Amino acid sequence: MYLRRHADQRNTDIFLSSAKYLVAIVIVCLGKKLLSSRRTRKLSSYINEYLIFILLFYWIFLSGCTHLGSSNVVSKLNSDSDIVPIKNWMIIGPFTKVADSIKYQSVGNKLDNYPKWEKFISLSRGIGSLFHENDFKTISYQSRKDYVDIDEALGSKGKYYCYALTDVTSPADQTVALMVGIDNVAKIWLNKKLVLAERAGNITKDEFLVPISLKKGANEILVQIASEGNEAGFQLDLSSTVFASKYKLGKNYFSMSHKYLLKKDTLLSLNIRYPNKVDKQHPAEIAIFNSEDSVIFQRKIVELPVNLLTKNFPEGFYKIKLVTEKDTFTQAYAIGNYRKKVDSLIKHAHLYKLLSLQQINLEAMVHRFNYLDTFGRKNGFDEVLERKISYTAFDLANSISKLRTGRDFLAGNRGLHIRAYPSKIDNVVNNYMVYVPGDVKSSGSLPLVIIVPWVAKQNPFLESWHLAFIDRIEYLRNLADKYHFAIAWPSARVYEKYNLNPIVPASVFETLDAIKTNYQIDTNRIYLYGQCSGGLQAMLMANRFPSVFAAIGVEGPELNYMFDKSEEKFPSTWTTQNSLLGTASNFSCTPLYIASSRNDWHALEPKHLRLLINKIRHEGGQVTFSDLNGATRDFYVKNTPDNYITEKIFSFFSDKKGRCLKTLDLSTYQLKYNTRQWLKINELAEGQKGQILAKISSPHTLQVTTTNVNSFTIDLGMIKAQLKDTVANIIVNDSLKKKIPGADNLFTIQLKKPTIREVLTKTHQLEGPVNDVFSSSFLIVVGTEPNIRNQRFAGPMSKLFVDDWMYNFFGKCRIKSDKDLTWQDIKSFNLVIIGDCSPGTLAFRMQQMLPFKTGPNTLTLNDREFAGRQLNYSFIFPNPLAPANYLLSINSNSGYVLPDQVKDIALKGWYDYEIWDCSNTPSLISHGRFNKYWK
Repeated sequence: MYLRRHADQRNTDIFLSSAKYLVAIVIVCLGKKLLSSRRTRKLSSYINEYLIFILLFYWIFLSGCTHLGSSNVVSKLNSDSDIVPIKNWMIIGPFTKVADSIKYQSVGNKLDNYPKWEKFISLSRGIGSLFHENDFKTISYQSRKDYVDIDEALGSKGKYYCYALTDVTSPADQTVALMVGIDNVAKIWLNKKLVLAERAGNITKDEFLVPISLKKGANEILVQIASEGNEAGFQLDLSSTVFASKYKLGKNYFSMSHKYLLKKDTLLSLNIRYPNKVDKQHPAEIAIFNSEDSVIFQRKIVELPVNLLTKNFPEGFYKIKLVTEKDTFTQAYAIGNYRKKVDSLIKHAHLYKLLSLQQINLEAMVHRFNYLDTFGRKNGFDEVLERKISYTAFDLANSISKLRTGRDFLAGNRGLHIRAYPSKIDNVVNNYMVYVPGDVKSSGSLPLVIIVPWVAKQNPFLESWHLAFIDRIEYLRNLADKYHFAIAWPSARVYEKYNLNPIVPASVFETLDAIKTNYQIDTNRIYLYGQCSGGLQAMLMANRFPSVFAAIGVEGPELNYMFDKSEEKFPSTWTTQNSLLGTASNFSCTPLYIASSRNDWHALEPKHLRLLINKIRHEGGQVTFSDLNGATRDFYVKNTPDNYITEKIFSFFSDKKGRCLKTLDLSTYQLKYNTRQWLKINELAEGQKGQILAKISSPHTLQVTTTNVNSFTIDLGMIKAQLKDTVANIIVNDSLKKKIPGADNLFTIQLKKPTIREVLTKTHQLEGPVNDVFSSSFLIVVGTEPNIRNQRFAGPMSKLFVDDWMYNFFGKCRIKSDKDLTWQDIKSFNLVIIGDCSPGTLAFRMQQMLPFKTGPNTLTLNDREFAGRQLNYSFIFPNPLAPANYLLSINSNSGYVLPDQVKDIALKGWYDYEIWDCSNTPSLISHGRFNKYWK
């Protein structure tokens, strides 16, 4: 790095400053004695009051104060890798003045004065015994972390404010980027000039960026922090402007103005906040598009800002594109009464004959717009919110303009869009966001990056954090333009709670299908990218579906479930079957980029992560690992710029492409995850991990080695290019040899025949556990048997189920009474039957065929009997009338309603059956999985 601390100079400074303190004490004492004489007694009260301050004035402003701060030396910063963390500081405080009284404002027309009085008093602390100001202190502080921890330095909590002072010595005059992450309220002065005044809720590295000019020699940086009661601190780095612009660092990097909702006849001023060349040698170009995508204004410019009068444009929504030497900036704007204009657009949309899918997509845009506008009217409109509103309004106006001309606004439309589709799972409208670069040819197939969401607040996707971080969205959009990728942000049915069951991949694949309907996606170049719990989901999906994704990139993946021995969150059986360690061979041909710091509070322990990475590499996988230089990442501090790591991951994706392989290694505990390219496992040994290693060793031979696999299928059609002969040899486990008929594409080999004849067996489509019921279309069936027990149970329990589903997934699921159930329902849906069904109904007929019997004091499940007067139970089974679908039965032998029986059942249904005894305190008395014959 470019930072160095001169220990010898520091020791000299300490010696000199100590000597000065001693001399000062002597002078003050002599001065006081002189003032006590009769001749000077009249002057003594006046001079006695100010003598110390006169002395300190000399001390600080004439003799210099660099020895009281800490010295940092930087070199000439001019490359895209130059970054200097400033860690040596003099911390001054805490001051007891109420922190709320310290105002802040963005740097603009008014600059706060440099705080002379506070600095004067605080630095005087170095004289020690002359003052007895016990409420503050000065500390020479060298940060051992990647940020300055004010609370740690001062040992203080609560509301206060303080200063951090340092010197930066530069070898020459140079313009650099000041990159800052702050908590609470902060102001920063460079050489007594205010350069930054901002507020933030926690430290996010390089959230704020300001180009500053360092002079040759010493430069004083003063930071004022106002703590508002929580932790206080900051991160401050210096970098080259090349580095800052390469990674688009700093808040609102792509923003071109402070206002995006503009009144008619006002001035629109366009500018760039961060280093970017615009001059005669590097002119920029501005283009303005109306909502019909027509260019209505175009001009080359050699200086910024550019001022445009909005009276020259009709009221409506516009997109402005500014192309500079280094970057392309695109923003949407509204001119005039935007609310009135949107209402008019919505009204006109009903004049067109809309398809169902068009209707729900327009409704999604309107929902997003109304949410943002309502939020602004309640809480105020800032620049970030205005950008979001303008984006959404332009998307809505652009879509309706296409309807006006008879075009489908969903198909092939470029840009950033809110989208929706009805989920097959529950018919609830599922939302997502997609960005497609504008320069992609309509005939070309698009690589696609899927951003897997992390667990956040319980908000529907259109109101979620995932759409709130507009800076990040714009940076990802910039990367998509650079690498010619499309990007999708699916909800994936991930909100507040961990959802580590088949619903997540089912939802992601539904979103992928919706995108494929509207765009030509390159299926050999689909990538997953996730952070934290999103990284966990990305790795699980890539492991379970190794044929789908060309590469994955994760940051701080939360994989601790593999090593957590408690069953509080995940049962041990589930953990075993879903541990990435156990099926690491599935990553053998899926390149991974893993970025994880040892100081990441939610990521895997370093020793465990090393174990996983080594295991994947041992199984032939490719892992690129970055430790992020040990950056702190917790709730309070996020000291890795997202932009920096995302750039690395997108670059990693750029040359990765899926391909049909000659060697496949597939391992699984679950038949639902049984396919890899041309290989499919049909049957596993009971309760064991199955594994197949298949290799095309020559154009004539396919060698297969199996472990705990009873049956598998090879798709010969996918490998006919590698197996050139019409008839080739297959060698299984070094002994069994068969001929592959060249005419058959699918070739199944049965290695072990069942020892008993059973009609029902678990398959990859029907394997359990309970939560698997909700990964495809399901229907709630409410029993209407008129006995008192059922009336007390079926109605309340079905309401609890529907309310819980609404809470978790923001929509009503399908529901019918048993009397309304049809044969088409039975064929089309997994059924969830709640309570006893009325005789004569199809649902009653199915219940009578299930392998359980209930009585007033018993429950018999297969051949096992449970005794109790208040038993509640749930279990899944193949539907007796439609064995390709599930039937989930939820019931009680007493009418006792147990909310926990259905609460989060779609998230926590880890078992095939569960039985509770509710006689006293409800307790789970039995749970487990059926064997492969559903016994």
